[in-house]
Amino acid sequence: MKFKEKYFHCGDFLQNSLKSQIDEVYQCVSNIRWEPDFNFDPNNGKALQHQRAYNKAFEQEFFNFDWEQQPVLLKNPRLIGGFRKGLVFLEIQFGNSATLYRDYYKFQYGHANGLLSLAVLIVPTNPSEFFPTRPSSVINMAEFDLAMGLITIDDSFDLRVSEKAHGTDFFDNMVLKFNGQQLRNPIRKSYYPKNEYLDWHVSEVFHGPMREK
Repeated sequence: MKFKEKYFHCGDFLQNSLKSQIDEVYQCVSNIRWEPDFNFDPNNGKALQHQRAYNKAFEQEFFNFDWEQQPVLLKNPRLIGGFRKGLVFLEIQFGNSATLYRDYYKFQYGHANGLLSLAVLIVPTNPSEFFPTRPSSVINMAEFDLAMGLITIDDSFDLRVSEKAHGTDFFDNMVLKFNGQQLRNPIRKSYYPKNEYLDWHVSEVFHGPMREK
């Protein structure tokens, strides 16, 4: 299968230090063929088709490279990932785009708690073609930078969520509930972010417009 990659906040040093895991990700993707009507037999006599087939095929490929399956990030509440090897955490999302926000939350939690150094998300690059029967539910799967523009800070130091972000109850509980909440002020004014940096994030990173408070 052909693929294209896009990195965020992943410099040359990190890429070089995790080169073996990154190369295995590329190899796993390359080993799976692309077919409009893809089928995969997991050796139990029950052939899977299309979305489920691709998910199972990826599972088999990463198993062959000795990646840990369903790593536990948090026991209570239970937070389980897709695959992990060392400090590389990987999710494969060939399903409803709303579940992407769950993956983003896992990535953020893992980074914040020192459980991973690199988060990898594998999605179809042309989701509306991959899922022709339900294009509206997968339209943003290939917007790799959506997570970076999900939330910003306004002039009042309130968190604001983008109107373009939406999802299930998980999204409402983990992301949307923070919309309009005020950040705790730093203990020193010298620690405040400069206005030009906030303006840059809104104009260059954030996927607006902002939701109403």
